[in-house]
Amino acid sequence: MQIKRIYIENFRGFYGPTWIDIDENLTTFVGKNDTGKSTVLEALEIFFHPKSKLVKFEESDKNIRANDGAVRIGISFSDFPVDIDIDSGNITNLEKEFLLDDKGYLTFVKKLYPQQSSELWANFPTHEECQDLLKSKQSTLKKKVTELNLDCDKSKNADMRLAIFKHYNASNNLSLQFKSIDKELSEKLTAQFPNFFLFQSDRSNHDTDKEVQDPLAFAVQSILSDDDLKKLQEDMAQKVIQRLKQVSDKSLEKLKEMNPELAKQLSPKLPHPEDLKWPDVFKNVSIVDENDISLNKRGSGVRRLVLLNFFRAEAERQATASNTNQIIYAIEEPETAQHRSHQEKMMKALSRLSSNFQILLTTHSIKILKDTKKDGVQLIYRNTEGNTKTKKPAPCVLPRTSLNEIGYTMLGEPTVEYLDELYSLAIGKGNCLPKDHEFFRDSKVKYKRLRKDGTVNTEQIPFSEKIRHMVHHPENQNNGSWNDQNLRKAIDELREFIILESKRVITL
Repeated sequence: MQIKRIYIENFRGFYGPTWIDIDENLTTFVGKNDTGKSTVLEALEIFFHPKSKLVKFEESDKNIRANDGAVRIGISFSDFPVDIDIDSGNITNLEKEFLLDDKGYLTFVKKLYPQQSSELWANFPTHEECQDLLKSKQSTLKKKVTELNLDCDKSKNADMRLAIFKHYNASNNLSLQFKSIDKELSEKLTAQFPNFFLFQSDRSNHDTDKEVQDPLAFAVQSILSDDDLKKLQEDMAQKVIQRLKQVSDKSLEKLKEMNPELAKQLSPKLPHPEDLKWPDVFKNVSIVDENDISLNKRGSGVRRLVLLNFFRAEAERQATASNTNQIIYAIEEPETAQHRSHQEKMMKALSRLSSNFQILLTTHSIKILKDTKKDGVQLIYRNTEGNTKTKKPAPCVLPRTSLNEIGYTMLGEPTVEYLDELYSLAIGKGNCLPKDHEFFRDSKVKYKRLRKDGTVNTEQIPFSEKIRHMVHHPENQNNGSWNDQNLRKAIDELREFIILESKRVITL
């Protein structure tokens, strides 16, 4: 099973219905701060884990423009088992029951407001006699097939529904609609869902957080929450408490021999097994390096990197325990506190991991972005009304989709590669523009060119061309140094020229 689409309606910044297509196993959500990247991942956490400790739906999460509109979060799954036991003991087919959408996906939707319910976004028959068949009891279905004189097995609800669908030529008149489903069917479908694990970026934002101080503390918490270990903890606690009671009772008996009045005033107060703080028993566990320096004394980037991999290991352990290898990882800003070399290694590891599992990322890093396939990039932004929107990358100033351009327009990060792409387009097919071109007439600055014979010649050239020379010819120290501000100005100059030139060509 794979996520193919995400549906968000009136949740936080998402106003109205929004579909997000997921075309790759590794998907990266890119956008500026506070545009809604984390909202997408947290919506998935709410969908998969309604009782999650990480994220809970609150009424304040409803989009303020939605008024009385419903809040929904849904997912379209591919490769879903279409044969399912809808009615106890009777196997039926999701496709024949018209419970799939127009793309053949199972689209399961959770309605969060105003009342919680489970729905399917399905390409369902429009005939009014077919609308309530899914919720009809066996007696109702028997009455209907008898009235219609239909030949079918009246002991099986699925057979009766299919016979009624066929009678009304249901497959000829379908429309996409939300179909409410009962708790039994909802539980049977959700039992098939992949395991979803969210790794939040703010885990590494607070030095006082135990998980940050030592990722093993997080591992201990996860391990001790295992049901089998909980049973062992309870058994151990009961035995210890029983022994303690024996000791305390014996002590009071001895006290009674010496001071009966005092003994009457005292009684043992023993902890309840659930109140015992088992993680404290293992509070001294740690990971150390070859110099015996513990992990909690290492840099925040190292701690977070280890924590991320504890998160991965724990996800795989839980998946194994549930007898499935289907895992979806959602990781916020994996680049946080990481050196570029670590970012590169991390993306290689995640890329390899995506051959077996689905991975969803959010990022502010051009490095993370450029290690993602173009079809795996989702741009998140706010429109002029302030609503969160998503879109696939598309050509902008450049005639083709460029991850460097996405990094600049969505993250505001200038790169030398983007400058080169723009410059190549600006100068056209030749090696240079004609010297009388308007590009050379405007924005001219002095550039000291270093010739092969060691002499220096001062020229008037566009600012963007000067910066490009300075970038690619660091041996020429006659023009000072350049910085990101210079790079950004050069990029903006080339973008403005290309846009104006494009408009001029269209006018001609």
